[in-house]
Amino acid sequence: MQTRKIILEAAASLMNMHGVVNVTLRDVAKATNKSYGNITYHFATKDALLLGLFEAMDEALQALQTQPADTDLFAYLLDLPLLNFEISTQYLFFTTDLVEIKRNHPAVFERIHAMNEARRLRWRGLLESLQAHGYLRDELERADLDYLMLLSVSVRTFYLQWQSPETLQAQAFAQTVNKLLVPYLTEKATATYDRWNKTQDPMATSGLP
Repeated sequence: MQTRKIILEAAASLMNMHGVVNVTLRDVAKATNKSYGNITYHFATKDALLLGLFEAMDEALQALQTQPADTDLFAYLLDLPLLNFEISTQYLFFTTDLVEIKRNHPAVFERIHAMNEARRLRWRGLLESLQAHGYLRDELERADLDYLMLLSVSVRTFYLQWQSPETLQAQAFAQTVNKLLVPYLTEKATATYDRWNKTQDPMATSGLP
């Protein structure tokens, strides 16, 4: 495994366990059995390390935005929370510690904000495509789609922050996220959603109070 990847994986694990504020480059060196100089060769500062972690997460999430050729677009959208759950939990600290990152690493936060905005625009394109294919109601305007994305981010963030890490469940996460789509769906899409929902573990709960 490449040294850079080893460092990123160890840093993500440490930050999930101890929080971004409490992890130093020396902690990462100790966890990887590498010298401090080896760590700083790849990531000169903690800001550089955080950016490397976010770029790795963003790359993984971007890969999920490419719909497989043989998959129905809306069915794929419903599966996406299941597919990105592992990524979201691998980099959970970017959800739970975002305020700390904003306070202590403002340059990193600005870069994260810019990359999130670029990803948001790609997601809006996906929603517009869903609407064009008759899955989202015709009367929805761009502002409605933006609001739907805001709801999705809010629900995802709340679920990941509210649950303790050991109780997080991929299926419950997906059901919680996808349920907010229901008021926006056409009859055709609702039928697909109902079929998808029935395939999920009936013992899974939304995780919400």
